[in-house]
Amino acid sequence: MSNFSYSQYIEGESIYGLITNYHVASCNRSWKQTNLDIFGRTHVRLHPVLPNNINAIAQFFKVEPVYLLNHATGYPLYAFSLSNQASKLKKVLLSAKGQLIASYSRQAPSSLPLAKQHRYCAKCIEESFETFGTLAWRIEHQLYGVSHCPEHGEPLLYLSSGEGGINRHYCLPEGGEPILLEQNEKAVRLSIFVTKLYHLLQEGNKSRSVIDLYTDWLMIKGFLTKCGHIRMRFLADELFNYWKELFEATEELIPLELSNFNYVADIIHERRPVHYLKHVLLMAFLAKSPQDFFALSKVPKPAPELLKQQDSALESNVLKLLDDGSSLREISASLGVSVGYVKQLALRNNYEIDRRRWKLTDEIERDVWRKAFVGCHRADIAKHHGISVGTVEQLIQSHKGLSDWRHHMVMAKRRAKNRAALLQAIGTNPQITRNEFKRSFSCYMWLYKNDREWLYQNLPAPQAKKYYPSVDWAARDKFLAIKVKCLPAESKSLSELDRALGGHGWLLHDAKKLPETMKEAAKILENSMGRKIVKD
Repeated sequence: MSNFSYSQYIEGESIYGLITNYHVASCNRSWKQTNLDIFGRTHVRLHPVLPNNINAIAQFFKVEPVYLLNHATGYPLYAFSLSNQASKLKKVLLSAKGQLIASYSRQAPSSLPLAKQHRYCAKCIEESFETFGTLAWRIEHQLYGVSHCPEHGEPLLYLSSGEGGINRHYCLPEGGEPILLEQNEKAVRLSIFVTKLYHLLQEGNKSRSVIDLYTDWLMIKGFLTKCGHIRMRFLADELFNYWKELFEATEELIPLELSNFNYVADIIHERRPVHYLKHVLLMAFLAKSPQDFFALSKVPKPAPELLKQQDSALESNVLKLLDDGSSLREISASLGVSVGYVKQLALRNNYEIDRRRWKLTDEIERDVWRKAFVGCHRADIAKHHGISVGTVEQLIQSHKGLSDWRHHMVMAKRRAKNRAALLQAIGTNPQITRNEFKRSFSCYMWLYKNDREWLYQNLPAPQAKKYYPSVDWAARDKFLAIKVKCLPAESKSLSELDRALGGHGWLLHDAKKLPETMKEAAKILENSMGRKIVKD
């Protein structure tokens, strides 16, 4: 085990892990006391990925703020996706203005809320303890999209944070629950790719524009037309098939809204900043690794004159086949173009096109309303009648009060389900406390948001408040006694001895609470006085 100080930052450790190890070593019983030591105030909550107060933390642990920002937080990934707006997020993370993190990191527009979990790998913890003698929370395990350890390939364990979890407490990585119980190769692939991209961005080596790289990769893979337009439907289908295993996981690893991939156009055309996970889903589909993605050389583009000649020849072939009486689908299959392209070209050249218009009958409309009234899903109704989901929705909205009634039925089913789950949980665990119930059962939060009055009437009675001192003086006494005993230099006075321990004033003002430490201090002072008398 190498020499290690609990006030020393370990490479790859998160901000939360750094302060947790200091909290354990200082023997502070309360997180409030640790926050007072570092921040000068009690109520500070550190996010696993994007913590603020970096300047104060760097000053306390004597580390460069920018180094901590780039190596102990997820800032490099967010800066990559925010582009020109990253400087605003950087200022917020360095300062104490934590309320601005969500807006400047653009979590709400991305529909990807900041994760409320602290994650760790059991094998990494063992290695950290053998090497440094401490249990380290690693920053790469906290990144959004990382569900498996990139080094060992095993599912990460997690402790819930925020309200109902460890909240503002500083806890060691132990006693967590696994994120995913079943093997999922795409989840492992995503975890490794996010981690490699994070380390690559820390180095800051980007030779080309990211948008140019995306364009070249899409062109190589055949997802761009000759005019530079994205074959969006084809690309979305291929992306979904590639990540299908990830979205079908037993536990939700990432939001299902990402499975429609409608944000790809926003990335390619730079319409707005998007979350880095959306970049990763596209990037990992196109390239084997981030290094391969950024190493792509520039792809030469054909001359515009050549493209015009090719388009002109294609149009001539389409028009010739239309004159011969071929159908749109036959032309599409023979020339390898879409039916829509053939149809638009025919209409521009005044060709008559057969339209297969279809009209809803009164009987079908009544049946759609009946099925909607009893709560049938819109997709099931559309499939039964062979119509689109949009048509079903239009019919539902055209019937006054039907949409509100369907919403009422859904909420009634969910209310009954969550009430039954809560009563069953209380019956199974009669000694459970309210905080334990909040952390362990999802039905609590649903009822809290939608049926709060009933929830409070059926929860277990609240426990009486207990007083816990802010400092565990017995543990601090043992810790300081060992430090006093191992001090290399002699001390002539109690004040000098206290300064050697950090100048906290504990030996001067709290001597009665530190009996073991004072015994060791007395021995040192007696030895020092004895040496002085002998010299005299």
